[in-house]
Amino acid sequence: MNVELLLLSLFLPLFPFSAIFSFVFKKLSSPGLSVLLLFAWPQIGLGLVDITQQALPSWLIGWAVITAILYAWRALVFRDLMMWVLFMAISSWALLWAIAQGQSAVSLKLYALGFSLSLVVMVLLAAQLQKRFQAAYAGLSTGIAETLPRLSWLLVAAVLGVVATPVFPGFFAMLSSVLVQVETMPWIAVGLMLVWFFWSWSGMRLLQGLVTGPAAQQHQVEDLSYVTAVMFGIPLLVNVALGLYMAGGL
Repeated sequence: MNVELLLLSLFLPLFPFSAIFSFVFKKLSSPGLSVLLLFAWPQIGLGLVDITQQALPSWLIGWAVITAILYAWRALVFRDLMMWVLFMAISSWALLWAIAQGQSAVSLKLYALGFSLSLVVMVLLAAQLQKRFQAAYAGLSTGIAETLPRLSWLLVAAVLGVVATPVFPGFFAMLSSVLVQVETMPWIAVGLMLVWFFWSWSGMRLLQGLVTGPAAQQHQVEDLSYVTAVMFGIPLLVNVALGLYMAGGL
């Protein structure tokens, strides 16, 4: 593997190079730095694709899909929101190797931005849960729909964006990639569908441990203010608009 592919494997993370992003992300103590990293990391990788004009061999695309499957599978067991964000970020960015087939550079960067936007909102909401319950952990603070309705709505919308449901860019990225790969490399298309399944499964498990059911906390907690809820909702609205824009390219 040449130097260009090594750099791409770092910023569009492939296992085991994905461990570097994982190490950096875990070391960050500020939500602001985590947000910046989630925006910047895949865009650096895509910028390197533009600079190097590196052709992607088919075996490397297979490696990317296997990486995405491994991290999506591991995300199933995580109850900590930040760890879930970490593994979902690596899984979604690894798939950019497969999504790149048949996409323009601009479209690919918009897809990457779409993946990052929902992850960023998850980080901000995790910080709010940490402030209220000293932990952002599914199963510890259950039933927040009763006590924190505004935060709950935002959390549900962010998770739906992360797992690539319709109207979000990830949905159209995955759908277009499956349609392309089923014609050329059907086994890659099957791998993409498996990743998508694991994403959805882990997202629903996470929401089940946080949003649904009776409220576990005994003391009163304060919901997000209307202003804060609107501010957190803006990236999600931008993401929906981006998804609808990208839908026109199918």
